[in-house]
Amino acid sequence: MGKIRVGVAESETIVREGLIALLKNSKKYLVTFDVETTKEAVKRIGQRKTDVVLIGFEQPFIMQVQLISEIKKRQPEIRIIMLAADVSMIILKQLQAAGLDAMIFRKTSFTNLDNAISNVMEYGEWFDDDEFNFRMMKNEQDEEKFNLWSKMVITEREREVMLLICDGITNKEIADKLFIDERTVETHREHIFEKVQCKNAAELSVFAVNMGFIDLLDKKPKNIENPNPVKPRTIVDFNRLLGYF
Repeated sequence: MGKIRVGVAESETIVREGLIALLKNSKKYLVTFDVETTKEAVKRIGQRKTDVVLIGFEQPFIMQVQLISEIKKRQPEIRIIMLAADVSMIILKQLQAAGLDAMIFRKTSFTNLDNAISNVMEYGEWFDDDEFNFRMMKNEQDEEKFNLWSKMVITEREREVMLLICDGITNKEIADKLFIDERTVETHREHIFEKVQCKNAAELSVFAVNMGFIDLLDKKPKNIENPNPVKPRTIVDFNRLLGYF
């Protein structure tokens, strides 16, 4: 049996380098990539065959959901393991719905991580951690509240509208481009800003860039699911819009 190919996506340098050292030292794994940002993680998926990706970013819940969903869209067979500081049952269910295959806590041992990787490769998922189960019992919430969270994933239509909002065009122009009613655009806009927890187009643009929906270097949107992607007119204007790029 060949080595298990693992990608490491972790923002903290000392943690990332420690994980890489432990993986290489075990002789069971081949590290295919290591990145420190969400954008880099999305970009590297699919560039080199990877069996498992370890995600350790400390970021808002909705960005974790979108990242996992985006990785699975690009490489459905990849196994995703998240290194978490803490989590509730509501968030866990949403992460699983997005495609999460395993979760372990950041303070765990390498033995647990090794077990997690082995189990996701053999059985497809792994959540067999005593401490994890204990926390889940303490944090378990009702189903009604989970149903509210389950509506937080961005749809394909909302993604199209989001790219056009980032391009700085009006609701009427968006409606004309997508052949929908202007009031429908307003509804999509409200839902998008609520889901990603952004207050304005500048913050939404940062979110889109961080999630890999838009590549500033290529100056074009990333919309791999849509065979006829919406093409914003002036992505380069992010330099003016954001001010600090």
